Amino acid sequence: MGSGVQVLGRRQLEYGPCEGAQADVVHVHLLRRDGRVVLFRRSGNADHWGPVSGVIEPGEGAVEAAAREVAEETDLKIVVGDIVQTGLMFPALSPGSRRPLRIQVLTAFLRPSFCSRAVHLQEELNEFRILEVANAKKLLTLRGTREGLCGLEFFMNARNVGTGQPVFLNRSE
Repeated sequence: MGSGVQVLGRRQLEYGPCEGAQADVVHVHLLRRDGRVVLFRRSGNADHWGPVSGVIEPGEGAVEAAAREVAEETDLKIVVGDIVQTGLMFPALSPGSRRPLRIQVLTAFLRPSFCSRAVHLQEELNEFRILEVANAKKLLTLRGTREGLCGLEFFMNARNVGTGQPVFLNRSE
């Protein structure tokens, strides 16, 4: 992903990796074994679809924050070993923020036992959809999150996700 300028409101951000910085926020793509992702629509914003997201708490790493946010927003329990970084960190402005937030894109692999009936949305989320990655990218509004899905596609191709072949992570299955 190359650097460039992304205009948000009247401020401009240098867009690209946030080298050596700690993330402020996580975006967590939920990936099913068939290669489809789960996206969510936020309450109060009918046009905003995205992954589970949330602030990293003090003393918490991005992976731990990802597991916690998924549990808080969907009631799904994700094992920390099933979460990997599949996208670069990117900057984004939040309403009322004095500086850009650094957002880390991660992917959580859903267990074979995943069932959409197990998702219980909390009040900040209205709806979810299970989509092919190409269709999911069309719904995403943040450039960095879309590019995080491009990183996820690369990861999926390298690991045979959605092909019926075994998926190997750096952990015991």
